[in-house]
Amino acid sequence: MQLSADELAARAAKEALERQRRIDFAREIWWETVAAADTIAGVYFWSRLIMRPIPDVIRLHRSLWHSERRERRPAIIARVDHVIYGSVGVHATSLR
Repeated sequence: MQLSADELAARAAKEALERQRRIDFAREIWWETVAAADTIAGVYFWSRLIMRPIPDVIRLHRSLWHSERRERRPAIIARVDHVIYGSVGVHATSLR
């Protein structure tokens, strides 16, 4: 089945809204973070023998919801940047 031009436009608009919702959610998570140095995130890197300064794009979220465990946990948050669009997502690594 082939979609009409109107159906394709509606689908594209819906996908754009969903993409923007996800970007906004990632940015919200990012704004809830703190610098990672001198936190459990720093201990995490040190325990893996990564003893370089932690870049500004890696931060700590003190209480991020973990959907699989159904609880809040500290997490290392890495910002995902697009070369043209800027910040478009985050990657979370749960701690503990």
